[in-house]
Amino acid sequence: MRSAGNDIVALDKIDPGRSQHPGFYTKILAGAENALYQDDLFPLLSFEHFLWLLWSIKESVYKYAKRTCPGLVFSPTKIVVESIATSEDETGLFYAAQVRAGSGVFHTRSFITADCIFSMANHTNDFSEVTWGLHPIDNDGHEFQSRAVRVFLLQRLTTLFPDVYWEIEKSPEGYPILLRDRQPCHHIPVSFAHHGHFVGYSLAL
Repeated sequence: MRSAGNDIVALDKIDPGRSQHPGFYTKILAGAENALYQDDLFPLLSFEHFLWLLWSIKESVYKYAKRTCPGLVFSPTKIVVESIATSEDETGLFYAAQVRAGSGVFHTRSFITADCIFSMANHTNDFSEVTWGLHPIDNDGHEFQSRAVRVFLLQRLTTLFPDVYWEIEKSPEGYPILLRDRQPCHHIPVSFAHHGHFVGYSLAL
């Protein structure tokens, strides 16, 4: 079954001091993941940004996996980043990770700007069929975030498919479902994320 998963961390919402406290970060990082942070591999990435990068990776994998395992419970230390490295394509520099969650192996791509971290998950390291968007907003209220990300996606879909009437509803498990001309469109899975003044989506086309 195809799926989608993404996550956003607004960097002005994190607490750097708390992020560096072992009592906090050991609730996010699995034991082996501490060794992934090495200055020679990530010379421009502070530890607190590394921590929240892994959080966003784990959250995006959790959303991806939950679509096929509705009873899945988010447990950061049980979603393990096995490897992570920098790479580059036409969109710029990104972090590519391989992640294990239960018996499944997933792949993620993450982008870090001066203001936020954005991650998306896939079942393969080929993201050519994954479409995504990241957008700043003025109001960080939850209702405004939820409305803004839906408008953002619908605008993109209208551009891609101008002759189709799109709607979005929520599944009983909480993830969004696209409706194409009022019919559920399960073969195009979509994921939403919002944090602070940012909203974003990923979907598999």
